[in-house]
Amino acid sequence: MNKKADPMSDPKLAYEKAVQLIALVSQELYSRTNAMLTANGLFFAAIGIVLTKVAGSIPLYVLAIALSIAGFFLCVIWRGFIRHGVYYQEVFRKEAARLEENYFDDTVRLLSGLQEDDPDAQIRPRSFRHYANLTVTVFQSLYIIFFVVAVCMMLWFSGSAAPQTPSP
Repeated sequence: MNKKADPMSDPKLAYEKAVQLIALVSQELYSRTNAMLTANGLFFAAIGIVLTKVAGSIPLYVLAIALSIAGFFLCVIWRGFIRHGVYYQEVFRKEAARLEENYFDDTVRLLSGLQEDDPDAQIRPRSFRHYANLTVTVFQSLYIIFFVVAVCMMLWFSGSAAPQTPSP
């Protein structure tokens, strides 16, 4: 009978699986980030075309407003992807670091040497989460700006296109 090896009974296998899961989650996180950058680029292009090509068309300004709102909420979803991916990266990193400390203390210090509570550790000053959230915040700010511009342009053109009554 061919039994599969239990990862918890073999620390080396458990460590290998934890490191593979870190790589898998990282790849998934970067793929989702690339997809969101592409989607946001398409939203920005559509909003830019709508706002610059047709002056005074109220339905197109409404479209620009709708695209700005949709893009803003796309960024909310993107932030959720980041939170989810980084959370699981940390779970697997902590498990791999725990295995390093318990079983490979003298030989492998790849992840356990990067713990935040270790003052001698070589830690990156900013993490992926920091820069990704900063990018999402910039995109959300641009959507707010596009929203305000579209509303102002719609109000400007609707006010100037309204028939004016002569004053007595």
